[in-house]
Amino acid sequence: RKPIINRLERGKSDEKVDAVVGEFVTPNDAIAPNASGKVEYRGVPWSVKNTGEELIEAGDQCVVKQIVGLNLNIEKQRV
Repeated sequence: RKPIINRLERGKSDEKVDAVVGEFVTPNDAIAPNASGKVEYRGVPWSVKNTGEELIEAGDQCVVKQIVGLNLNIEKQRV
């Protein structure tokens, strides 16, 4: 039984999904406050929601604040 469990767990990643929180992403399109959009993070497209009070322009650097299901809540990075 132990060899089977080891074989199944071999492909698992130690990286936690919550490690995305605090990372930076850059949207390709503008995202209004409380609106949804898309970003690419590490080569994978993600759905995002602008939870901040400012309009996010295409190319603005944003920070991931929270993960909700398969969506990232982001806000415009303050300078």
